[in-house]
Parts: sequence; structure tokens; C-alpha cells
Amino acid sequence: MKHLIKQYLDQGLSRRQLVSGLGALGMSTVAANAVAQNLSPLGQGGAPAPAAAAPAAIRDVEGNGGALFVAQLKAAGVEHIFFNPSTGDHPIFDALVDVPEINLIKGVQEGAVVAMADGYARASGRTGVVVVANIGLPNAMTQMINTWKDQIPMLVAVASVDQDSLGRDQWQETDHSELMTEPITKWFWQMQSTAAIAETTRRALKFASTPPCGPVFLVAADQHARAACQDPGVGAQQIRRADADSSRPGRYRDGRAHADRRAESAD
Repeated sequence: MKHLIKQYLDQGLSRRQLVSGLGALGMSTVAANAVAQNLSPLGQGGAPAPAAAAPAAIRDVEGNGGALFVAQLKAAGVEHIFFNPSTGDHPIFDALVDVPEINLIKGVQEGAVVAMADGYARASGRTGVVVVANIGLPNAMTQMINTWKDQIPMLVAVASVDQDSLGRDQWQETDHSELMTEPITKWFWQMQSTAAIAETTRRALKFASTPPCGPVFLVAADQHARAACQDPGVGAQQIRRADADSSRPGRYRDGRAHADRRAESAD
């Protein structure tokens, strides 16, 4: 491994060749990309790369609700979205066409999608982001329980019917689906307007990644995802999980201390 890294820093290997070489040594793709990412500030000559200008903490973004959601994820450093699409969340995927920095990873069933995002969060230390169909939420919840129990940071988002249609018992729709997730989430919310999407998403990422970590759930009504808005509240934030306990994967010291206190009081 040292030989590979030396070759990379001496410009003898490209980033792709470095990742492939680390994979041949048995390292996972996520871990190999993490090594390459950590080496990138050094540049391929060993010299520090020029410092980039710090992005503005808060900036204006104009677009529909889907574009605001994607812009906030990008500002927060999200690199992957695990998804199983539906017609209601098409504004999100339309916006992602112009954001190549975020990779889409598709699953054939909502439970599998959440399981992949959970594994990514455990391996990378980043918050897993999931977008699934509203009708498939119960499938997703079968795996969210594991994320909740192991305190893994995750954001699960769905698009629901227009708010004016709530209460009409429409086909394949559940009123107030966010309430279903209450027992297995740190926080859940239905976005009340297009203008609130970026702020609510930023808050959800913060909840998910603050120890003791856990899944959070967001619902955006169709009309809010489609409606245009100029939002001055899109901001960057760090969403890496903090204070991970390497001796117990997926657990955090704050959470373990809380569990230990509960056990002591039970005794």
C-alpha cells in the first residue's frame, strides 16, 4: 500500500489507478475512495494544493422545491443519494441532472435502498441520504429499525400528494405518513412550504449527524416540490458523524454512555 501511495504522490499513478490498486489489495471501493480523497489536498507532487476560497455560509438559490432540496444536499457535502423513484419526486431527479457531484444509486426495493444507505453511512462516517416512493415507506421502515437501533445517521425523504388532496383516501396514498416513522426516527417533519425546504433539509441533516445519531424523516408535498421559489437559506454544513466509537461499529460514545446509565439504573 505504501508503494501505491508513493507512486500516486510522485505522479506515477492516476487517481483511478490508485483506487483500483487499493481494491486489488482487498480494500472496499468506499474505503479506497476515502484514501484518495484524503490524499488529494497533498496533490500529486506532494506539495500542498492551493487553498480554495471558502464558500459562503448562506447563499441564494432559485428554482423549484426539488432544486432547493438538491442544492442544500450539495452544500452539505452529500455525494450519494440512494433511491427508488416515484412520479412525485421527479423535480429532485430533474435537478440532479445539473449536479454531477451527487451520484445516484438505485435499488429495486425500498428496504434494500435503506440497507445500502445504512451500510454506506457505517463505512464512510457520512449521513446516508435516501429518496423513496411514499407508497414504499413501509418497506423502507423494515430496515430503518436497524438504523435506529444502531444509531446510524440517515435522512429518508419521500414526496406525498398535494396537501389539498390529504384526507381524500386516494389510491396508494397515506395521510400523514410521517407519523408512521415516529417510533424509529430522531426527528420527522412534513415541509410546510417550498421556501422552507432548504432550511428543513439542513436541520434534518444536523439532527441525523449529531450524536447519538439516527434516522430522520422528511415529507414534501408534490406542489412544494414543483413550485418555484428563491431561497436565501441554502447553506453549507459538516454532516460527518462525530465522536464515532471504533470499537463498536455504528455506536457512539454519547449513546453508549446513555445506555450504560440506563442499565445501571435498572440494576
